[in-house]
Amino acid sequence: VAALGKLGSRELNYSSDIDLLFLYSAEGETTGSGPRGKLTNREYFIKLAEFITRLIGESSGEGGAYRVDLRLRPHGSLGPLAASVSDTVRYYKTEARPWERQVMIRSRGCAGDIPLFREFFNEVEDLVFSKIESVESALSNVRLSKEKIDLGKVNKRGFDVKLGRGGIREIEFLAQALQLAHGGHDPWLRSSHTLICLSRLADRGLLSESELTDLASAYEFLRRTEHVLQMENGLQTHLVPNDPERRSLIARRTMFAGGGDFERELRRSTENVSHIFKRVFGSAAAEEPRSLPKVTAENKSRKYMLASIAKSSVSTSADAKGGDVLERLAQLSPHYSSMIAANPHLSASLPDPAEPIGDADYLRRMREAANSSKDLGSRLSAMRRMWSFQLLEIVVRDAYGTIEISETKRLQTELAEATLAAALDIVRDELAAKYHVSGDLSLSILALGKLGGKGLDYDSDLDVILVYDDSKSLPDGVSQLEFYSRASETLVNTVSSMTRDGSLYRID
Repeated sequence: VAALGKLGSRELNYSSDIDLLFLYSAEGETTGSGPRGKLTNREYFIKLAEFITRLIGESSGEGGAYRVDLRLRPHGSLGPLAASVSDTVRYYKTEARPWERQVMIRSRGCAGDIPLFREFFNEVEDLVFSKIESVESALSNVRLSKEKIDLGKVNKRGFDVKLGRGGIREIEFLAQALQLAHGGHDPWLRSSHTLICLSRLADRGLLSESELTDLASAYEFLRRTEHVLQMENGLQTHLVPNDPERRSLIARRTMFAGGGDFERELRRSTENVSHIFKRVFGSAAAEEPRSLPKVTAENKSRKYMLASIAKSSVSTSADAKGGDVLERLAQLSPHYSSMIAANPHLSASLPDPAEPIGDADYLRRMREAANSSKDLGSRLSAMRRMWSFQLLEIVVRDAYGTIEISETKRLQTELAEATLAAALDIVRDELAAKYHVSGDLSLSILALGKLGGKGLDYDSDLDVILVYDDSKSLPDGVSQLEFYSRASETLVNTVSSMTRDGSLYRID
């Protein structure tokens, strides 16, 4: 198990997600001594990764231990949960984008077979810290990552100590950019911890002593503020609120040990960071985020995607039928071409973009998938496979421009609503088995945000409120709170949990 992000750099804070990557040694198969007989290593380790993720992150009556984020793995949320060392090395050599290589700066083996991670990292270290990449290119790639997540975005509800201008992310990206620019020729700079990295950059003259002092002081202050924000309600937040009363409370808690003026320290710290950030990256760092370049038809990612699909078990006729569609998706959307590469069976069912969708009937299809088996795992897998097919029908037509943007939002909203309805069927059955109750749940899902406005986008969260009827009779000893808390947990896990077939939506 490899740790990435703040877990990788040993800088975890309260309410942090943990970013993980699961690796196994090589392809092969198990001994076959278990009840299911022999399994491929791929199937075995994906199942193991799924189990570990659920064990750590699944909500229960006592809550989850950590939220596990696996989206930094190869192919993102569409890729397999676990991959062999050779496949992962090949991904970083042929497909990984600059920001993905940047992520590997803060990576380490943290559990399981630690030497196996070292074996992997030895293969990719020269890609992460390249001797042939110019300083200008390294800084440009990191600045592009900064623009992509819009660090300069102003939040009208307060100041974001992580993503705001002069915030924590600018310190981290500044350090990582200089590491990428100079670490290829100077291995001593390859530290994952931000403060250690800043100190070593100053030792090499890449930061001045005054810049090191300002950055270290700002980092300590901003992280302390972040800790206070997250300890208040146990939530993953980075926002210093504008509300005077709440802001005053945060200020007193942050400055408790050493005293001082919170507002002055916040202003001083962020101005110092912003000034040094602009010095390192040049005037472009102060500009508004520019539009990102589109993926070209010639890039390596597209070629690798199409080659992966061609080598799959999909028939020749299916390849011929969907070839143009795959080509188009690879040009416009690496995300969805990755989805097909990770699940090659999808390419056999790619729609003709010229044909209208017609009566989508998502509700019937999703409920049929959810009720296709008695086994919970099989039901979740069936739902995810059906959802992927339905989503690709929208994606392909959107990519060809044969449906309007308003239509894509309407269809995506209807698909999400159908998914929630199907998930409620599973919730009903799971609670019936646990509590020996029958009939409807008396549970209503109220949609907010983009789902509520029927304007859902790709990869949107589902913002919902769950409301129950507390007059429903329950077995003796079972409280309304217990019953509907369990219903809520089961609903969220049904829709959001990661399986070998992926996940559906994040529920907020």
